Amino acid sequence: DLVSSDSGYNIIYLADKKGGVAPEQHFITEYHVEAILVKTSPIMSAAQAQAQLVRLHTALTNGESFAKLAEANSQDPLSSQNGGDMGWINLVDIDPTLAAQIRSTPLNTLSQPFQTAHGFYLIEVLGSRQVNDTVNYQREQAKQEIFMSKANEALQAWQSQIRGGSYIQILDPNLQIPNS
Repeated sequence: DLVSSDSGYNIIYLADKKGGVAPEQHFITEYHVEAILVKTSPIMSAAQAQAQLVRLHTALTNGESFAKLAEANSQDPLSSQNGGDMGWINLVDIDPTLAAQIRSTPLNTLSQPFQTAHGFYLIEVLGSRQVNDTVNYQREQAKQEIFMSKANEALQAWQSQIRGGSYIQILDPNLQIPNS
C-alpha cells in the first residue's frame, strides 16, 4: 500500500531480508456460522422478534432446513441470500454480544434466541479453525505505529504553536528576574 510521508507518497517493496529474527506467528480462531437475524422496528417489537425466533428454533429442531428458513425470515441482507451462511468470520470484526454467543455455542448446536445491537439472532456454529493471520497482524501493527508517529508529530506541532503564540507578563516585581 502507499505510505504517506512529509515529502509525499512512497511505495515500498521489500526485496530481501537477511539475518534477524523470524516474525512471531499470529493465529486467530475463525468460526463458520449460520445465522438468522430479526430486527426490531416500529412494526416489530422486541417481544415479537424474539417470539418469531422461538418459533423458528422449534421448526429447526423439528428438522426444517436452516437455509430455507434463513432465506425466508432473516433480515441480514448478506447472509440471508446464502441461506443464513455467514461464512468463516473473525470474532474481532463483529458485534461483541454476537461474538460472545458464537464462542459459547457448541459446534453443530442451535443457540437460543439472543439480542444484540443489530436485533435478535438465532445461530448455529458449524465449525472453528485456527488461521495464520501473521500478515494482517503485522500490517495492523505497522498502521498503528504510523498512526502513533503521525499523532505524536501533530501533538508536537500543536504544542509548539501554542508556545509560539503565548505571552507571559510578570506583574509582581518580586517575581521578576533581575537584568544582568
